[in-house]
Amino acid sequence: AGVPRLTHQEFTGRVTNMDGSGYHFHGTNVGGVMISKGVVNNAKGSAYGANLKAWNWTNENSELAAAAAAGLEVSNHSWGRLAGWDINTGSWVWHGIESISPDEDFKFGYYSTESRQMDQIAFNAPNLLIVRSAGNDRGEGPNQGSPENDGGADGYDCIHHFAMAKNVLSVGAVYEVDDYTGPGSVRMTDFSCWGPADDGRIKPDIVGKGQDVYTADVASNTAYTVTQGTSFSSPNVAASAALLQQHHQSLSGGNPLKAATLKGIILHTADEAGAHEGPDYKFGWGLMNTERAADFITTD
Repeated sequence: AGVPRLTHQEFTGRVTNMDGSGYHFHGTNVGGVMISKGVVNNAKGSAYGANLKAWNWTNENSELAAAAAAGLEVSNHSWGRLAGWDINTGSWVWHGIESISPDEDFKFGYYSTESRQMDQIAFNAPNLLIVRSAGNDRGEGPNQGSPENDGGADGYDCIHHFAMAKNVLSVGAVYEVDDYTGPGSVRMTDFSCWGPADDGRIKPDIVGKGQDVYTADVASNTAYTVTQGTSFSSPNVAASAALLQQHHQSLSGGNPLKAATLKGIILHTADEAGAHEGPDYKFGWGLMNTERAADFITTD
């Protein structure tokens, strides 16, 4: 909806407003997760030395395609359209279409025209890794029976269609893991959306910290907040992916990884999560492990 507060002490001189948008709390929170330099240590971003280009969500596809043509290698998209149940002025509103499905919003898990457009951008820009939040809809609704709460009784099939594109990296949200000792160390949040895609593909692809996130806020140049959502696990992963891209280029004379390669490295160096070995519709391939991915790039 807007861009980070450019004058915040965590960003000064490192964020470019690409389309003249006003400052927005959500953009500021997301930008903080990506690049806050750590004036307040607990708010330090994943890529705390990086620069950031910020757009609002209007004309996303055309702006993304143009930025990719100009060399953009990682993009973060912490938003999606309304689907299923949503609170509006204190009342529950359902955004499904009853004639298609009276029980659940068909847009969950759906490979839509907009999903395809995102894949076309990715296809035409093979060095651009597009990172999208999986959404926070799981369990939302008035418990009235039909239409069912988002995700139904078991919580599955509630990822919005923007995150269903095949070539994007879709990110769910978990609690922070201080000391990984096994799959049980990775705890799912109560809001992060679960797959699958309607055609059976694994979504989300990966998970990252999205609960109790301390980050820059928009109210002043020294404001901070604690927040949660896949809106914040997604930039966590995106900024970490940018570091991996930079690391590879530092070892290869500036030669960039293809986005598909970078995505594959992230998935296959992740920490196992969930009740069963391998990828699943809750955690994807697991918790992103940036250090392990970097080690793999170094040794390959």
